[in-house]
Amino acid sequence: MHSIAHLYISVNCCNAFCAEHAKLFFGLLRSSPIPTVRNNLMIAAGDLCFRFPNTVEQYCERLYERIHDQDQAVRQTCLLVLTHLILNDMIKVKGCVADVAQCTLDSRPQMAGLAKLFFQEMAQKGNAIYNLMPDIISRLSDPKTGVEKEQFKEIMKFLLRFIQTEKQNEMLVEKFCQRFQSSKSSETEGGPWQYLSFCLTQLTLNEKAFRKLVDNVQCFGDKLSDTEVYENFCIALASCKKSCKTPELKHEIEDFEETLKMIHEQGFEAEEAAERAKEFKNRTRSVRKTPARSRLKTPKQSPRKKIKCEIDSPTLASPSP
Repeated sequence: MHSIAHLYISVNCCNAFCAEHAKLFFGLLRSSPIPTVRNNLMIAAGDLCFRFPNTVEQYCERLYERIHDQDQAVRQTCLLVLTHLILNDMIKVKGCVADVAQCTLDSRPQMAGLAKLFFQEMAQKGNAIYNLMPDIISRLSDPKTGVEKEQFKEIMKFLLRFIQTEKQNEMLVEKFCQRFQSSKSSETEGGPWQYLSFCLTQLTLNEKAFRKLVDNVQCFGDKLSDTEVYENFCIALASCKKSCKTPELKHEIEDFEETLKMIHEQGFEAEEAAERAKEFKNRTRSVRKTPARSRLKTPKQSPRKKIKCEIDSPTLASPSP
């Protein structure tokens, strides 16, 4: 009866009634001890978001909370409702979409499949996944979420394959590099620096993306003392080197690898690493600005005159009688 009553009220309420009782409604969605009630309220919440979006917008985060519900049916209903609302632009995609990303590793294949379908459909909406990527990484790399390093890697392997355009790859390289400067690595295993550097290994690095690394080396240079971070950068550069199209670029990448190796082995602090990075950038720019070596031009030779050799066929003397 509780379940039916809540569902009936939510379906038949008007905007004024919704505004007056929205707090109570979403409070029950969070705290009701009866799974069936939470499940029906989740369905009803989807209807309210469609009918009265401005009224219930402030409570949208409560919808994402049910992804972690103890009841499997409620969790699945929550994911179905969110998929419908977000993909049809009925609610804005909040930072809590990282919770949906966690569901891609759910132990139940049906739940994991729904979560993956959510991102596959979202990938069709232009830059949606690209725009969400920095926030998803920030949330999943937070120790408070309880996401283990291997779980993080599996999630990001899946998500980053939707980053396909060269421009998106280049911009993410720059964003990730700048995040090194603002993030603080924890003392426990799997700090944000390892997570960010792993993400770089999953991107397709072209020449412009490589330039982004070079231009932002001061952001991550002092983090290279961490062996895992350094190894991830080596993997990313090795991948970039395989796809480079010119010997000059390959040589430049190798030179950059040597610079990172020196910073890693000597354990430079932020200022020293930045100075080494500056030296490399200046050296690289000077090389790029140097005009290509002019080719030696051999003096033009006058064309040889073709000598026509005419060999007279020998005349046979007629034999004397």
